[in-house]
Amino acid sequence: MVKAESDVSDRLTLESVRDSLIRQEDSIVFSLIERAKFPLNAPTYDPSYFSMPGSYGSLVELVVKQTEAVQAKAGRYENPEEHPFFPDDLPPSQVPPHKYPRVIIYSFKPSTCVSFFRISLIPEANSIKIKPDPKTTGFESRGSVR
Repeated sequence: MVKAESDVSDRLTLESVRDSLIRQEDSIVFSLIERAKFPLNAPTYDPSYFSMPGSYGSLVELVVKQTEAVQAKAGRYENPEEHPFFPDDLPPSQVPPHKYPRVIIYSFKPSTCVSFFRISLIPEANSIKIKPDPKTTGFESRGSVR
């Protein structure tokens, strides 16, 4: 047991945290660049556009909630570094528990992320006029993202 604690503290150095944050930043930026290739499908983000019994919110929220439910059953959120955006009513894990080292302080606020997404990001994205650029496979923007 002492060996396991030592392994965790050896991994948790300023350099290892910095490297991890750089990799995460690269992944996030790459995902945003890839997503920006496609025009926004505004109705999928509009809670008033999609209606299904037992569902509250947009089609995107429904897909994310259902995906998180499957991932919760597979044990994803047992890891202290993994956090769902919609933690309410997740099913329990169906896989044997794994002892994860506690290496970070929990500070993720899913409601803050979802609020930012709904209030700031989507309205801003909807204000950008995107038209196909025939010279490339991508799109050109007729607006600015702050």
